[in-house]
Amino acid sequence: MARGGKLTGLQKEVLNLYRAGLRAIRKKPEQNRHNFYIFQRRQFDEHRSISKSDFATIEYLVRRGGRTLELYSSNGVQNVNV
Repeated sequence: MARGGKLTGLQKEVLNLYRAGLRAIRKKPEQNRHNFYIFQRRQFDEHRSISKSDFATIEYLVRRGGRTLELYSSNGVQNVNV
């Protein structure tokens, strides 16, 4: 989080992507939700070490995450392998 509790625009985008993922997971079959939670957590944890000033990489990952979210949010996707 930015100093003073204010978030930058990019930080807000990352949080919005994470929240959108959580909302999408709630629409999945209950027995498979845990796999989606693990998948999402791993995707974010994998890139935790990226510098907050590496804007190009963060923007790329947000775009890629949005496309992944769109794919996994579809009704045809019922489970993920973790």
